[in-house]
Amino acid sequence: MKKFLYILSLFLFILPLYAKDVSNEEKIAALYVAFFNRAPDFSGFSYWKNQTDMAEAQGKSSLNVLKELAGGFAQHPVFITTYGALDNEAFVRAIYRNTLAKEGDEEGINYWTQELQSMSRSDMVALFIDASLSLDLTAENFPTLSQSELQAAQLRQDLLTNKANVALAFVNILGSQTEIFDLDDVERDPAYKASIKIVVGVSEVASSADEAISYLQMISNEDDPIHKILNEWMEKYLLHKNITTTIFWIGEESSSENGYIPNLSSAWDDMWMQDYGGIDTPDKREGYHPAQFTPQENSFYFALPFNDFDANGERKADLESYIPWSIAVDTNVSVVKNRWIKIIKGDKVAYAQWEDVGPFGEDDKEYVFAEAQPLNAINQHAGLDLSPALRDYLQLSDIDQVDWQFVDESDVAEGPWKEIITTSGIRWIDWYKPSKYTSWQWQLTGDIDISYDAKLYDIDLFDTDPSVIQKLHEEGKKVICYFSAGSYEEWREDASLFLESTLGNELDGWEGERWLDIRDETLHVIMRSRLDLAKAKGCDGVEPDNVDGYTNSTGFPLGSEDQLEYNKFLAKEAHIRGLAIGLKNDLKQIEELEPFFDFALNEQCHFYDECSYLEAFLDANKAVFNAEYDEKYLYNQEGARDSMCKQANAMGMRTLILPRDLDNSFRYSCIVDNIKSRWIKDAFQTLESDHFSHIKAISWWNEKWDEDGFDINIRMDSSPQSLYRYQEMVHSQRFVTTPVIENFKLLPDPNGIYHSAFPDFGAEEENITIQQIEEFESLADKKIVWAYFSNNWIEGIVFPLKDVETISQSGKIPFIRIMPRSKFGEYEAESLYSMQKIIDGTFDEELRLWAIAARDTGIPLLAEFGTEVNGMWFPWNGYYNGADTKDAYGDVNFPDGPERFRDAYRHIIDICRQNGVNNITWFFHINAYGEPFEEWNLAKNYYPGDDYIDWLGVSIYGLLTKEGRYQNFQEILSDVYPELVAITDKPIAILEFGIREIKEGEE
Repeated sequence: MKKFLYILSLFLFILPLYAKDVSNEEKIAALYVAFFNRAPDFSGFSYWKNQTDMAEAQGKSSLNVLKELAGGFAQHPVFITTYGALDNEAFVRAIYRNTLAKEGDEEGINYWTQELQSMSRSDMVALFIDASLSLDLTAENFPTLSQSELQAAQLRQDLLTNKANVALAFVNILGSQTEIFDLDDVERDPAYKASIKIVVGVSEVASSADEAISYLQMISNEDDPIHKILNEWMEKYLLHKNITTTIFWIGEESSSENGYIPNLSSAWDDMWMQDYGGIDTPDKREGYHPAQFTPQENSFYFALPFNDFDANGERKADLESYIPWSIAVDTNVSVVKNRWIKIIKGDKVAYAQWEDVGPFGEDDKEYVFAEAQPLNAINQHAGLDLSPALRDYLQLSDIDQVDWQFVDESDVAEGPWKEIITTSGIRWIDWYKPSKYTSWQWQLTGDIDISYDAKLYDIDLFDTDPSVIQKLHEEGKKVICYFSAGSYEEWREDASLFLESTLGNELDGWEGERWLDIRDETLHVIMRSRLDLAKAKGCDGVEPDNVDGYTNSTGFPLGSEDQLEYNKFLAKEAHIRGLAIGLKNDLKQIEELEPFFDFALNEQCHFYDECSYLEAFLDANKAVFNAEYDEKYLYNQEGARDSMCKQANAMGMRTLILPRDLDNSFRYSCIVDNIKSRWIKDAFQTLESDHFSHIKAISWWNEKWDEDGFDINIRMDSSPQSLYRYQEMVHSQRFVTTPVIENFKLLPDPNGIYHSAFPDFGAEEENITIQQIEEFESLADKKIVWAYFSNNWIEGIVFPLKDVETISQSGKIPFIRIMPRSKFGEYEAESLYSMQKIIDGTFDEELRLWAIAARDTGIPLLAEFGTEVNGMWFPWNGYYNGADTKDAYGDVNFPDGPERFRDAYRHIIDICRQNGVNNITWFFHINAYGEPFEEWNLAKNYYPGDDYIDWLGVSIYGLLTKEGRYQNFQEILSDVYPELVAITDKPIAILEFGIREIKEGEE
């Protein structure tokens, strides 16, 4: 390729020697293809042909004529709009795509980009076209080119030549019928669209051009050949056939059926539900719209498993290489949101707009834009989510099959999908959303006590100095700011802004406070100002009080609809400012308002027996903060507090017993840590610190068993306290659930720590069910990246295909613990699968079949060989394979036991590689403390090496057995971490961690 580029740089000198005859008409057509990716129209072609003739009459060279033409093309408004903002490299890539219908090679792109430093863009295109069309590319003329380089150059030349010939035939055969009339909206003009469509499918194969030209000749005598092309000629976009569909809707709550992914926001609109107007309820319809309201955006919407933005909010850089329409220059604009597709079901056809990403994928470009099948394996390999309106129009089942195809907006037929068209762009507003496990403190009067172990503080908006909010933020706490949105308080600094006509009855028991007429829109101005104040002071959210006036004697005829409208207004205005907002009381409207609010704050639902109302928020995985004031709870009269807290914890509410004045004179929380929950809290706090930066994944071991009559329970839900702490701590954004996969290998997330688990697959660690995975995720209220299980060799060396498929179908990565043992048991040698036998090749055939089966899954896999190798409870430990002897195997300077394990592990990976396995990420797994505690048993002696291993792994357990020494998580990690980072700088996964439930007072 470099030789060919060198020849191109000299082509001005060699062109007379090695040139083919190319007509000016062909070159004009090629310019249309290069600049605009279309054929010429009649008037344009005639104009440029005339310019060419005049230039030649003046004795100008063919190349100079072409340069002048290109310069004229470059002044066209379409050229300026399309290419004006592109840098030189992006411009070159666009020209390659137009002329070659694909991305150019990097050397060619670099060459022409470099050339643009010394020439204009129009000259560059002229040279590109003249060289591409005119060089006589034969081996005789270019003997220095290799055969492959010559063939590549010939293919590029053939492609541009074919496109130019078809473009020229279009205007020559159809003549004035190619005229573009709609110059104000050229992209809707039929002739313009036909000029694009006729060249789209032309390839380097001569027959593709011949077919197109024959077709043009055949239709030339038709009454309307332009519409013939639009209706009959090759489709601009691929038709995806027999694609499985599922139904989703705006406002859909998370569940196992949708992968616990709620649809309150979309990939591009954090306020999707609010912008649409509410929940697109699938079972309460009026025509094709929800019955409760008139939507503000299109009810005919869909999701495909591709997002043009990455996880960091940056638009992907390579979109031009696979998206078949022009890419907006502004990188803050989505190039797929609002795009249209045509959906075909039998004899019914509907159209819809792209408004979200899914199902179960966000980078499946080979399916969305090419001919591959969907990567997703869930719901019968579903590849398209459709709205209730599309379900009803096409008469679809919950899971069905359709054909679909991208269409340009100008080709969308009339129908109900055009009643309301979505035009909104990206709307990302990042606001705080407390989890339902967030600990909290509520203090509205007095000096704020910031010493509580609470992640959220609710304080007064007006009375709190910004320095207090700053201090709370420095302590890692979130701040919710209280103000009354439904009442007038005469002492507030903005009290003079309220009109007398908006002031109603006094609030019972609250002197100087009066109800407001929330129907009066002058209140909107005041409330917006208060929200602005909250934002300016640094509040993370707001708690507007007295938003249930319609149930009280306000002095105004307020109805439930008035309250709903006002409360939704407050929610929307808060979110626009990036503020969280809580719904205070207003229990009777919770079902309708929950989707618009981020949390609920209630007073005395236990005392009044009203807590069931709050389940709407809990079911939506949103926080419910409750305060109880009655003395019976404070003093635990007849066990009232114990009973109440048990109910609150079981429901998942965060309940405090507080003074009615909220002055911090006392505080009692229903969540009281036990030993295990404190250990869990320490673990997650340690992981979130900056002291162990190599830790990039964690995996909880969720199991319970009986050991000689003693109950060992390390499940996260062994007690309400441990479950609460796990849920609270893992909900941090630091613990991520979307894997970074590159070339089938798991890479660490640059900013996060993967959350994974052994989800209790039974005593033999291989009873795999999707139900167990979903149960763990439901308990944790957090998805996992991988599911960890054992591949025991007790019944032979067999790849666990069924288990892998089950885990994959759940949307998780299978993590295989290869356990070379012929029986269960601890602290005994292995008679069959010794490390030496593996090294000697005794099991090579079985391992070869295992490798082939792994390869043929075609999915990313994670694997480790010999779990916790430095622990002599497992037979692959060095103690059973030569221990510290050095003269019976291998290197005389190396202990034989670890060396044999190392070489056995290498041997297994070598067999996998020899059989084409490239889809396994390999882990090396030790225990935090080795046994025996001797020099030869150090982890470094077992390590197979960086050429074999991708990740390090470690097990960290607190107290497990009936007897033993309690250690906190940080102490254990601090002991083993230096040993791990001394081996390699590979990422580290805590592959197993946990602690048993420890009773208070237990020694």
